[in-house]
Amino acid sequence: KQSGIKCEYNWLIEEDYKFSKIQQINIFRIIQEALHNVSKHAKANNALVEIKHDKKKIVISIIDDGIGFNSKVSKKGLGLNSMQYRANQIGAKFQMKKNKPKGTVVLLHLSKENIE
Repeated sequence: KQSGIKCEYNWLIEEDYKFSKIQQINIFRIIQEALHNVSKHAKANNALVEIKHDKKKIVISIIDDGIGFNSKVSKKGLGLNSMQYRANQIGAKFQMKKNKPKGTVVLLHLSKENIE
């Protein structure tokens, strides 16, 4: 609300999914850092946080419509390294890529085998 960015949240998994306490904390902190980056760097108007699943994994995505990033210039700072580290702690795959037509997508893939 303070940033002026409209943020939408979509929880598209069943309510009975139980993440461990460690998973909850790390997922929360990854989403928090990604949204902090959107407000600080992206110059975005909109952001979407979505949690969905398929047969084998849960996918958490944070998508913005901002200016994106130049992968040749961008270096991994403390925030990106922290998100990668936190993903590793819970056995998840962390990915950041350009959104089409503009913006950035942060993805977290968590195998259902790693969920309680």
